Parts: sequence; structure tokens; C-alpha cells
Amino acid sequence: MSFKNALKLLLSKYRLFWVILLFLLAVFVVLASLSVSFAINIYRALEAAGIGGYLGEFVRFMLGGNGLGQTVEKLGELTARIARLFSTDPILRANSTLWIILVLTVVYRFLLGLYELPLIRVLRGALRENGRYGFVASLFPHFGKVCLFSLLKMAVMTLYDAAMGVVLYYLVRLVLLTGLTLLVPFVFALAFLCLLVLRFGLISGWAPAVLEEKMNPFRALGYSVRQFFGAFGPLFSLFAVVWILMIAINALVGVFTFGAGLVVTVPLFMLFINCLNIVFYYNHHTKRYYIEGKIFDPADAGAAGSSVPEPGAEAAKAPKTAEAAEGSAAGEENGHEQ
Repeated sequence: MSFKNALKLLLSKYRLFWVILLFLLAVFVVLASLSVSFAINIYRALEAAGIGGYLGEFVRFMLGGNGLGQTVEKLGELTARIARLFSTDPILRANSTLWIILVLTVVYRFLLGLYELPLIRVLRGALRENGRYGFVASLFPHFGKVCLFSLLKMAVMTLYDAAMGVVLYYLVRLVLLTGLTLLVPFVFALAFLCLLVLRFGLISGWAPAVLEEKMNPFRALGYSVRQFFGAFGPLFSLFAVVWILMIAINALVGVFTFGAGLVVTVPLFMLFINCLNIVFYYNHHTKRYYIEGKIFDPADAGAAGSSVPEPGAEAAKAPKTAEAAEGSAAGEENGHEQ
């Protein structure tokens, strides 16, 4: 139900694809501008050590149709050279560390987190009121809260990703110690997928809780974690299916379009994940919402949605469609005329 309705919401709000694409382009421009000075210093150090020429030789060797074993051997030699250079050049090491921490971690994660709350606000308006909200209008009036949310998410996700890397590293080492070398790719892929699903499942209700429950980002994070463990089975399996599809589709599109198709699939999947988060939140809390111009009631397991509210007290709680509102207004006018 959540997957289907999230897909419907995505199709009804497909114009947000362009918003996310422009947002990603802006983030790329900022990161590229901040990376120029770091990249120049790293490039000069690699050229001075002769690694630039060796890298070009490796690319030509790889494209020359040589065997996999020879290519892996060449890659090992290139990696060993770079490692020796970093171990003997403290300036290069410091420059690269600053670039990774400041630009690729802090700035990148902070900027990328700025889009989520405004996007959820736009999607929430479509679900709650069948209305159209602007992304920019949802961003700047609430910019303080958006920045706080992004800062907290940057810190939490950086810690989680670091822990995820440590777990994967020691898990691979454990498998190697058992002598089951052939199982390393399978175990790594399975563990990576489970940790990735856990990562996105834990924060799936974070942004919706900030907007729906009027919580600050700190309390909303705890609320999201409780939601995840309260619906662990459905939510984990849902995100597992979604991420398997996302990885497979992005891999196929990336290979067959030489990476160009990722310009389309990545923003689409970013939009779909947020559609899934807000739709699952509404379904989990049995809140009625609009989908395709009709009112959908999660409490009714067999319902596909109704274009008009049911009579009685429940109907008073449900929002009216535009058509129902117009019909009601016309009826009132006829009554006044009589």
C-alpha cells in the first residue's frame, strides 16, 4: 500500500524532479568551487611524484583489453605508489584530510540535507489538502529549522556511516579468517544492504515528525526511531525491496548510458524515498490523505480511496475534495435563493 501510493504521489509531483536536479547542480557547483584549491595541491603533488603519468598508463592498460588479473595487479601497484606518497608527504596528507572532512563530509552533507524538510512540506501539502506548495516558499520562511535539521542529520548520519564502515571492515576480516574467501563479496553485499536499509528506516519518520507532530529535530529523531522499531517488519522489508530496485536500476542505467542516465535516476529516487517516507508515516498513523485527488483511508485495509468523505463524524474530520467543496457551495447558494 505504501509503495503503490508513494509511486502515485511521485507521478503526481513529477515536476519536483527538476527542483531536485537544480538543487543537486547548485550543491555540485558549491562543492567544486570549494574543492579547487585542494585539488590543485593534490594534483601537483601527484605529478611531482610521477604518479600522474603512471595513472595515465594504467588507464591505457585497462582500456587495452588486458586480462582481469593483469589489471588488478596494475591497480595494486598504483595504489601502493599512492600510499607510499601519502605516508612520506605530510603536507599532502593534511591537505587531503582537510578536503575530505571539511568539503566532502561537512559541507556536502549539510547542503544535501537542506532539501528534505521543504520537500516533505510540499508533499505533505499534497497529501493533507490536495494543494500545491512551492519548494522555495517552503524553504526560506523556515530556513532556521531547516538548517538545524540539516546540521543534526549531518552529525548523526556521519557517525552512523563511520560505524557502518567499521562493522563492514571487521565483518570482512572475520570471514577472511575463517578461510571462506569466496563468500566475502556475498557477505559484504548482504551486510551493506542490511545496514543501508537500517540507516534509511531509522530516519524515515524524522522529517514527517518535525512537520506533523510539531517537534524539534532532536525529539523527532527519537520519534522516528520508535516508529521504525514499532513497525520493524513492514518498514524493513519495504526499504529492502526499494533499495534492491534502486541499486539494480542505477547500475543498469549507469552502465548502459555511461553514467549519463544517473542524472535522471538519482533525483527521481531521491524524490521517491521522500514520497515513501511521508506516505508510510500517514499509513502507519492511520491518517487519511489525498492520493490522485481522492481521499485514502489507511484504516480501511480494503479501500482504494474514496472521492467523497463518509457521512457522520468521520467525514467531518476528513478534508474535502475540490469537487465536493464546489458542490457544497452550489447547494448553499441554491438554498439561499429558495
